[in-house]
Amino acid sequence: MERMPDAQQPGPPRGRATVSMPLGDANIYRPGPLLAVSIIVAPVSLALIIAAFTLNTMGTVPVWLPLVPLLWLPMLPLLWLMLKSVRMSANGLAVGRPWQRWREFPWMDITRAEQRGTSLRITSTDARTMTFTPFLLRDGARLKRQILLRLPAHVLVGALRQKAQHLVMGNIFPKPSGGLSGMLRARPRRRWRYGALLMALAAIAGAVVSLTSRRGGGTLGIGAITTGAVAAAAVCVVVAVAALLAQFWLGQSIFVSEQGIETALPFSARLRAMPWHEVELIEIGPGELLLRLRSYRRVVCPGPRLLRPADRNVMRAFIHEYCVARGVPFVRRRWFF
Repeated sequence: MERMPDAQQPGPPRGRATVSMPLGDANIYRPGPLLAVSIIVAPVSLALIIAAFTLNTMGTVPVWLPLVPLLWLPMLPLLWLMLKSVRMSANGLAVGRPWQRWREFPWMDITRAEQRGTSLRITSTDARTMTFTPFLLRDGARLKRQILLRLPAHVLVGALRQKAQHLVMGNIFPKPSGGLSGMLRARPRRRWRYGALLMALAAIAGAVVSLTSRRGGGTLGIGAITTGAVAAAAVCVVVAVAALLAQFWLGQSIFVSEQGIETALPFSARLRAMPWHEVELIEIGPGELLLRLRSYRRVVCPGPRLLRPADRNVMRAFIHEYCVARGVPFVRRRWFF
């Protein structure tokens, strides 16, 4: 008689599960550091601003200043509403807050997904809705991409549908004979434009403070303005003008296709074009922030680093395909003159 196999045989050793391991294929996106920093820093910053203002105007710090952070207490319920975590799995999408149960929508029950401001609103077949803000979550951009890739096109509304089509298909296709076909339309990311604008506003504020500062506690007047204050204000004005010009320049549109590269400044219908076959030298600035194409003329445009990750990869692919691959010199510059 043959020996019966054992009912239980020892399998391969398993690693010990940890609390950091996701449940199945579920990924949980929790509130990111931006929200935590705002909760902690906001009341302290408000107290410091009030202290600086009262010290500059009255010369003393009020005794009630330590009570200012207590004004933040009525905001705690609102902050608790913003503490949302999102769980995404193969079965569906769920949203939950601390000390609450998860509200989960199966993927097949989602009938509408739209973007309202910075938040995403998901609607199910039974008219239930869930709303969350991706940029307040850790890896929120990745969560948004995964949602766009999982949901069908007829569920997405407005800008979300266009973003999903760009993720799935894109506008660039390889040609059977070699090369790339299609057109990329891109602009520098908003963070760069907003950063230049904030720098300009800060420089303008510095110029105003320099010109309105008092000398020796005397009355404000033309004679009270020192030479150092005028020089500091002049430097701030120069910085403000340069930042405003940079903000305007960062608002331009870039068109990259198999014919070449074209750029257009804001509020201008004039295009500056450079066909690929005319490019004789490619110069790239530090960190790929600036790109200059040279022939008998020059075209300077924002470099790939200033674009979104998907757009910068497409731009690099076009430059490599139509310039570097045919032997056009590629030079990195520390400074542009």
